Amino acid sequence: AIDREVSTSLHMAHMGCSSLPEALVKQSLRAGMADGWGGSMMGTEFSDVLFGTPKPIDTEANLGVMVAENVNIVVHGHDPSLSEMICEYADSPEMIAYAKEITVSGVCCTSNEVAMRRGIPMAGNFLQQENVVLTGACEAIVVDVQCIFPALGPLSKCFHTKFVTTSPIAQMPDSEF
Repeated sequence: AIDREVSTSLHMAHMGCSSLPEALVKQSLRAGMADGWGGSMMGTEFSDVLFGTPKPIDTEANLGVMVAENVNIVVHGHDPSLSEMICEYADSPEMIAYAKEITVSGVCCTSNEVAMRRGIPMAGNFLQQENVVLTGACEAIVVDVQCIFPALGPLSKCFHTKFVTTSPIAQMPDSEF
């Protein structure tokens, strides 16, 4: 997004459109809003079409949502399709029979996606992602593309937690891809 704003301002200055700093800043803000906000709105619309429009729903939020006796899978990141597929698979009869009981919870923005559509509980926010592993209750933390602390890989090795990255552009050390 920043590249687009810079190129817009460079075009204005180099092609003789404007060199007034105020005009360049205003145009950069316009381009940023169109790119960032417009992209965000399209992403929201696509998510609503694919996964359903969110509605008010009761859920829980704290580290206590993980159940010590269950298989606890935590989704984390920003890609709603990843968390939706994990929730679908975890709800399947064969996975429930295999694991006896599966608890899916979330961290960060992915957590919000599955909470507002499925009522999946939130284990924590962005700052609590390491605490999820430190509880010792998390069997797997599955991440995608953004807001992932680099320390999650080495930290997970100290516990029985599988640290799984799912994006080819966001692989991390000490993770399974």
